Amino acid sequence: MTETQAQEYLRNVTRIHVYQALTNLSLWMPVWIVFLATERHLSLTQITVLTGISWTMVALGEVPTGALADAYGRRFSVGLGVVLAAAGIVLFGLLPSYLGLLSALILWSAGLALMSGADMAILYDSMQAAGRVAEYPRMAGRSFAVIQVSQALAGVAGGLLGSLRLDLPLFVTSGLMVLALLVVRRIAEPPVDRAPGTRYAATLRAAARVVVQRRALRYLVLFTALFSGVAWLLTFVLFQPYVVDHSLEVGWVGILFTLLRGAGTCGSLLGHRVARRLPARVALWTLPV
Repeated sequence: MTETQAQEYLRNVTRIHVYQALTNLSLWMPVWIVFLATERHLSLTQITVLTGISWTMVALGEVPTGALADAYGRRFSVGLGVVLAAAGIVLFGLLPSYLGLLSALILWSAGLALMSGADMAILYDSMQAAGRVAEYPRMAGRSFAVIQVSQALAGVAGGLLGSLRLDLPLFVTSGLMVLALLVVRRIAEPPVDRAPGTRYAATLRAAARVVVQRRALRYLVLFTALFSGVAWLLTFVLFQPYVVDHSLEVGWVGILFTLLRGAGTCGSLLGHRVARRLPARVALWTLPV
C-alpha cells in the first residue's frame, strides 16, 4: 500500500467522527414522546408499543444488514441507512395516523439497523489498512466522546426547538442526516481483512452457540437484556411524560434530558474503576440497587 493510500484511510478517522457528530445530534430525542402524546394524541401504551417495535426491528435487522455490508461494502450500508433514517424521520413528523407513524418508524428503524456498528467497523478497518491499528482504542474512545457530546447538545437544542414547535426537532434532525450523507460519500472504503467465506451471520451464529453452551454467559446476557430494557423504558419512554406532568416547560425537558445523559456518561467513565475494585458478582448486584 502506498503512503497516499494510507493517508486517505487515516482521513476516514476525521470523516467518521464528523459523521458520528451529525447523526447523533438527535434533536428529536428529548421531546418525541411529548410530540406523540400532545400532537398525535397517543396513549403511553401506544407509544411504548411503537418504540418496542422499533428496537426489536433494529435488533433483528443486525444479521441481514451485516450480510448486506459484507456483500456491497460498509460505506454503502451506512449511506443507505442514512437515507432511510432521514426519510423515516421526516415522515414521522408528517404522518398523523398510527399506521402512518408505524410505517415511518419501520423505515427509520431499517436505516438505524444499516448504520449500527458499521461506522466503528470502518474506523477499525481504516486504522488497520493504514498500519495504525494499535491506535484504534484511542480513536474509539474519541468516537465515544463525540457521540456523548453530540447527544448532550441535542438535549438542550432539541428542547429549545421543541418549545417553538414539537415537530421542528424532527425536521432539523433529518437535515443533519443529509449533511452526514455528504460526509459518507467522502469516506474511502477500506479493505476488509477476514478469512475467505466468513460472513456476519456465521459469526453471529457461532457467538449464539457459545452463549447457549455456557451457563454463566447465558445468565449474564439475560441480566444485561433485562437491566438495559428497564433503563431504556425509564429514560426514553416514561421520563418525558413524567416531567411534563409536573408542569415543566418543554425547553426544560431537554435540559433535564441532557443532565440524564451526563449521568450516563459518568457511569460509563467510572464503570471500569468499579469493576477493578469490586468482585464481579458484587458489582453486578450493585447495578440494580
